[in-house]
Amino acid sequence: MTTRAKQAAALFAASKTKVQFEALATQTAVRPGGTLELVLRFRMPAKWHIYWRGFNDTGLPPTWTVSLPKAWAALVPEASKGKLAGALEPELWPAPTRYVSSADTVDAAYFDELVLVHSVAVPAGLAAGEYALTIDAGWLVCDDACIPEDGSAEVRVHVLAAEESAKEREGEQGGDAGHARGRASEVAAQLASRSISLRPVVLGPQVQEAAGIVARRVGSEVSIEVRSARSLAFLPSDASLPFADLLGTGEVKREAVGSDAGASEPGLKLSLQIDADLANGMRAQLGIAESVDPVQQGKVEGVVQVVGEDGVRKSYWLSLPAAASEVAPAR
Repeated sequence: MTTRAKQAAALFAASKTKVQFEALATQTAVRPGGTLELVLRFRMPAKWHIYWRGFNDTGLPPTWTVSLPKAWAALVPEASKGKLAGALEPELWPAPTRYVSSADTVDAAYFDELVLVHSVAVPAGLAAGEYALTIDAGWLVCDDACIPEDGSAEVRVHVLAAEESAKEREGEQGGDAGHARGRASEVAAQLASRSISLRPVVLGPQVQEAAGIVARRVGSEVSIEVRSARSLAFLPSDASLPFADLLGTGEVKREAVGSDAGASEPGLKLSLQIDADLANGMRAQLGIAESVDPVQQGKVEGVVQVVGEDGVRKSYWLSLPAAASEVAPAR
């Protein structure tokens, strides 16, 4: 076992929860009217997983709130009792993994680690000084069984005065405490950068052509094709219309990849069916009025995952808002 593995094992052994939760700030100092970037880090032991904001059979994604200091909260109208609810659209999470359990349940999950980046606005009229924000999070972590857990972390940040610079502030801090906070912000910035790089790439026209992907939606039928790949999967978000039999139709793989595979190799295609009955029962969750047909008016969105001929997995964000819509076909 490596030194890093031993440290991780000791960390999990000493914890009262399966998941190690921490929150960090990417900056040690911010200006009034600016933005504070918080990094929420969830680390799981081997084989355990937590969930994406997807259409999961068994799991729910992490939730969190940010408790603001009284002076800060007084300048934020949307803060309820001094708290901001955590909100991050599904496409702003790192791309998850399609996970099929031994019980044939299908989920969009994360193993080993999940890092989320949550932005908090710094009010323009906030006075200079030191502030502490508390992040309370809850999650469901699963292996053979599922365990609901929660955790809390505090982040301290300095709000700069008008004439004060961040560099001057760093110089004033000095000492071990100042260096520790600076190092923590560097780690947070690295984690945030990596998390953002793992987000699915939006399927705009140029990306569609380069990736060789075409997606169509006609009535209750959705098809997704890729020009050349070893496997193709679709993971709908929790804001998407639901699909029937994602276990059987949500992923397709080529049986074998020959050593002489080339441009003539056939592509892969998913044929998905929107579950009209389930969509009707989810009107409130999906924000669909009673007077309209959810299959026609609801949106289809989620992560398209492609494992290419080189074995590299790439993730794309697909959104098909109308019942008869299409992203540009592959050429």
